[in-house]
This record gives sequence, C-alpha cells and structure tokens, in this order.
Amino acid sequence: MVTCIECGRVFKNAQNLYNHKSRLKGSCGIKKKSNEAKQRLSTMDPVQVVESVNSSLETNALLKEISKQNRELKRDMEEMRKQNVDIQQQNDEIKDMMKEMCKNPQLVILCNTLHPLQSLQEIDLREPRFKPVLEILDKELPAYANLANKPTGIVHCKAVRQLNCIQPTAVENSGTIFFKKDDVLLKDCNHETTKAFIEVMAKTGYSYAQKANTDLKSIRESDDLFKQELLNNACKEALLNVDSL
Repeated sequence: MVTCIECGRVFKNAQNLYNHKSRLKGSCGIKKKSNEAKQRLSTMDPVQVVESVNSSLETNALLKEISKQNRELKRDMEEMRKQNVDIQQQNDEIKDMMKEMCKNPQLVILCNTLHPLQSLQEIDLREPRFKPVLEILDKELPAYANLANKPTGIVHCKAVRQLNCIQPTAVENSGTIFFKKDDVLLKDCNHETTKAFIEVMAKTGYSYAQKANTDLKSIRESDDLFKQELLNNACKEALLNVDSL
C-alpha cells in the first residue's frame, strides 16, 4: 500500500499512485487544501468570517495606498533629479559667461545693447522700419527658394544681418554667438538664434522659411544631417561681430 503525500489517499501499488498523480497533475494537493479551508470556514462563527474578510479588505487597501505613495515618491525624486540637472546646467552656463566676459570685457556692454531673443516673436516685419529687410527678401530670393540651397541661404543671411542692424538681437565673437534671454547674456550652443530668425521670416509669410521651420521640427533621425545643412546655410555670416556694435 502506498499513500499520496499530497491528498492522503491510499493506493494498492505504486502504479496506481503514478496514474493518480498523472491524471491530476499535482492538483490533488490543491483540492485537499481547498477542502480543508472549506471545513475550517464551516466551523467558524459568521462574525469571525466577516471580520476576517474586512481585515483582508483593509490590508489590500493599505497595500494599494502604500504602492500609490511609492509611485508618487519615485515621481517626485525623478522631478528633483531633473531640477538638479537643470540647475547644474545653468551654473555651468554662468561660469562659461564669466570666463568669456573676463576674456572680452566688451561682452558686458551687450547686456544693455541687445534686445532679448524672445522680442523677435513680437515684431512685425511689415512695420516701416523693417522695410529694408523685406526689400532684400522680395527682390533677391531665387525662384523656388529653399534654405537647403546655398543661394537661398545667402539671401536669408543678408536679410538677417539687416534685421539685426535695425534691432540688435545677437552678435558673434570669435565664432561664438551670443544672445540675451530676458536680462541674461548667453552663448548660443544649439542654433537658438538661427531658428528664431527663421521663425520671424516664416511668420511674415515667406514660404522658404515656413518650410524650413517645419523641417527643423522633424524628429526623425534620418533628417538630422539635412537639418544641420539647413541651419548652416541659415547662419553663415548672418551676424555682426561684437566689435561692430
């Protein structure tokens, strides 16, 4: 005689026990535990059953609340990490500017000379004072103008130089472009000024700038080289040197 250690049933021989296990595939132990649980439940006082269920519900609710708090804590920690990165970046930018100003004191004067870069968003090139800019674009842009082509880039840069003479917004010094954000002088490390000038032309209705503005917003990696070429065409010799101001 052999006994199943899972459910406690007794069999005449090992073959019968093997057949039993093969047929139930280990579920006999689960059934045994289920039957035992049912028996315990049947002997419990109804009040105890209700208290046990309520306790289980309270435990689940507590676990859910703890899980929620953990997610919120992780989110707050990630936000703090991002803020620390931003603060560190700002500190690095300030250090760089201090070094630049020590090397070239003329940069200090720019804080009172340049208009903030965001002021470009507020201008209307149709105002009389910007007429020289429109004359360049209207008369000199090639047919089917496209900033991906150098001839268009040359005319665009000429118009940017004229605009920058009328309303000084950015200058170049030893290959580095400087602009002002609010009252803070910054180095342009990501073609921010180039993109801002393109947006001005696009807002005025020039299709070459509107297309370039759309192309620059592409997030496809395959467009990276094209966007870089476009930006290079749009900024070459577009700005005055700091000594010109």
